[in-house]
Amino acid sequence: MSASGDQSEGTPAGTSVGVEYFEHMYRRSPDPWGFGHRWYEERKRALTLAILPRQRFRRAFEPGCSIGNLSTLLTDRCDHIVASDIVDRAVDLTRTHLADAIAANRASVEKWSLRWPWPNDMFDLIVLSEICFHLSAPELDRLVESAVTHLTPDGTVLAAHWRHPVPEYPFTGDGVHAYIRRTSALRSTACYTDADVVIASPCETRPGGDVILVSATGRMPCPGACNTKPGRCETRPARQRAAAS
Repeated sequence: MSASGDQSEGTPAGTSVGVEYFEHMYRRSPDPWGFGHRWYEERKRALTLAILPRQRFRRAFEPGCSIGNLSTLLTDRCDHIVASDIVDRAVDLTRTHLADAIAANRASVEKWSLRWPWPNDMFDLIVLSEICFHLSAPELDRLVESAVTHLTPDGTVLAAHWRHPVPEYPFTGDGVHAYIRRTSALRSTACYTDADVVIASPCETRPGGDVILVSATGRMPCPGACNTKPGRCETRPARQRAAAS
């Protein structure tokens, strides 16, 4: 299945965001998106950690880690985390934030692009936070396929994205999550929604891994597999919802 870029599910997919855009952003500021001080970011990280289905994970992968704010928190939940970014300045800052975990061999930080071949490794947690909407439709196809390929049978994919359109981005967060929901090997397992954040609630899962969808600002319907209005989430199994509709 290919990413459609349907207008009803997000901004139509176009040209991906190149590395020059990110390098420019980090030249302007060491924290271009305000990860270290914005309440939106702090709250999203807390909700992201809260919705993880297990207390501990063996090996996590966070591509596009930026300056490592979420990576640092994930070290408390994972035996080992591999974090990566394409910009040298972001990689250096993440290594500084994760210095203790790196020294204890509980973390590694690499320069890596979503467009490059994936590490020769398997993960039981893959975190795709605020990165998928930078990709073109073919690149998003390859990313999701690679995530599934490198996910252990009991693994979890967590996707978190801002839902409002950004002119430079080929997709909106809703468009990204609509595509991930259609991936045959993954099934939404959780959903929470309020005025600021939506996270998918318990639904049926398929063998081969789960996907948890986290999207910021709940002005639109829940992007999870459940039928959701802001402030409310259906938690009935999918087959029961279908029978009731």
